[in-house]
Amino acid sequence: MTSQPPAIIECALCGVPHRAGAVTCDGCGHPLDERPDYDEMRFQYARCKRDMALAAAAIAGMITLNAVLFGGAGYVIATAPLGWFGWSWLRFRALKKALERHR
Repeated sequence: MTSQPPAIIECALCGVPHRAGAVTCDGCGHPLDERPDYDEMRFQYARCKRDMALAAAAIAGMITLNAVLFGGAGYVIATAPLGWFGWSWLRFRALKKALERHR
């Protein structure tokens, strides 16, 4: 008698259940047949923290420069640092959740 594979496969990274024939996770995109590389995730987590700090400094510098140049009469804001901060924060949050789930 052969044993049947489980009907439901759970992603080791995010815990989303999938049908038995699934190859990648619908929730996080991780290949279901591979173990997560937690050392790489910790490295990315630290890099995201650094990126958020750099983006926040760029935003603060941009606001300060606007105040100096225009004296509060108007502001020119580049959206690149805001987007950089937003994407870093989203990735940071996802990595934090995955690493907490691993502990």
